[in-house]
Amino acid sequence: MNREHIISAISDDFKDAHGFRPRGIWDFDSMSDSELLALSDRVYEEARLAYKEEEDRQAQSAKRFEELVLDTIRMGAGDRQTALKWLLAAQDDDWYPDDLPGMFCFEYDLPYSYEEELKAALNA
Repeated sequence: MNREHIISAISDDFKDAHGFRPRGIWDFDSMSDSELLALSDRVYEEARLAYKEEEDRQAQSAKRFEELVLDTIRMGAGDRQTALKWLLAAQDDDWYPDDLPGMFCFEYDLPYSYEEELKAALNA
């Protein structure tokens, strides 16, 4: 792997871990190849840990959301699809209908794998 690829990987992994690119943080030109590789390994580990934390957080969010869906069914929705439709209807009217399922996932910190089911409930 050449230096440019390593630097690009560092930048990508840093963004994955911290949400922004590391502009000006390191002077890559002054680093040796072994220093670059060590930095790459360290930043990759930061990104891996950030991804794991996000997965864990979203799993907890999904668990809370599933409890909300069950509560909504018990309060009269009757079934999952109706409960989802009610929950979507309770959201901010400023969202465009096509964006609603994705924004809902974002607001509830849900994995975007929920988006298709939410779209189906919205269009039912």
